[in-house]
Amino acid sequence: MEPFYVSSLCRPVQFNNMKELLLLGGATLTENRFKAKYVIGDKRRAEDERVYLDPYWVLDSITNMQIQRFGKYLMKSAIVSAEGIRYEDPRERDEEAQTQTQGRHHDYIDPPLVLDK
Repeated sequence: MEPFYVSSLCRPVQFNNMKELLLLGGATLTENRFKAKYVIGDKRRAEDERVYLDPYWVLDSITNMQIQRFGKYLMKSAIVSAEGIRYEDPRERDEEAQTQTQGRHHDYIDPPLVLDK
């Protein structure tokens, strides 16, 4: 499984509790956000391939006893780049892409989540 990074800014669940929930679920954690594939609870991001998730993704996955799709849990982010800071809501980006395809309907496809057991 790709490693998770839990931000100290994680709310409403404190990051130590979120880490414990992920570990109990069998996730691999890292203390280095740049080594993580999935970042939980942090709105700051760089333009990269990481998946930034709302903490409710973890809670809802536990509640439903199965891993939830990422689509509605992607975090609205402040993207830091050389040009400055811009704000992005991935759901709005997906809606814009749908309107540009003129009739083509594409759902967000979650990246594969590999579980090693």
